[in-house]
Amino acid sequence: MWIAVVPAYNEAASISNVIKNIFRAPVNMVIFVANGCTDCTCSEAIRAAEDKALKILHFPEPLGVDIPKAVGAVYALKYRPRGVIFIDGDMNGPLLPLILDLIMAVESGADLALTNCYPNNQYLSELAQKVWQARQELNMRLGLFEKLGVATPSHGPHACSGSLLQQIDLRSLAVPPKLLVQAHLLSARIEIGGSFPHSLLGSSQRSPFHAEKIAATIIGDCQEALSPIDPAAAAGISSAGYRKLRRFDILEQVLSANNYQSK
Repeated sequence: MWIAVVPAYNEAASISNVIKNIFRAPVNMVIFVANGCTDCTCSEAIRAAEDKALKILHFPEPLGVDIPKAVGAVYALKYRPRGVIFIDGDMNGPLLPLILDLIMAVESGADLALTNCYPNNQYLSELAQKVWQARQELNMRLGLFEKLGVATPSHGPHACSGSLLQQIDLRSLAVPPKLLVQAHLLSARIEIGGSFPHSLLGSSQRSPFHAEKIAATIIGDCQEALSPIDPAAAAGISSAGYRKLRRFDILEQVLSANNYQSK
């Protein structure tokens, strides 16, 4: 069984394409994590799913970046899936080939299949270069740079085997670079599942302010992820960006309600 976890915060304009792309692939169920939505995102998702299996987890307030992925994974594990694919609700680009590639990577033995969002060495802004450097540093420290480049669970759709999700602490999904580190420490098989330029993902265009916040979030996440392999890195962890807005308290409530045992 394959499950897709789709977080969304006011994505009425894009969610229909996202859901339809997913159900064109061999995905049996979508777990849709609607958090803080004040528009018609949920009704659009229901309409797009038609008669297919769509489970909506509704939270009246925003959970913060990446927390919905962890929440969705908690529920996905109840179904003992072969694999789970994570796709943000604003990624309405032509993603079907990528979804198929990610699923095939896991079916072929990968435990964590990532997307290479920079396949053509395109020009990067100064801000993007800073994020690139943080991702490069992490992957180099893990000995994965030659294999993965700067690919990360923070950027683009990615897929996990059901086996990996059973072994990791699901809280790591809320800080995506920590998922990469945990998979590495478990000697899991990590692969590039597919290549897809960032410009084609279809993600919403955001303000420069938002771009700076996201960049700071990813940089801080990479620093935090380094802590288990370099305790000294913990001293430099940044709390900038959106990191403080993550509702770990709600995630803990979900874990407790589902009798989740920490790994």
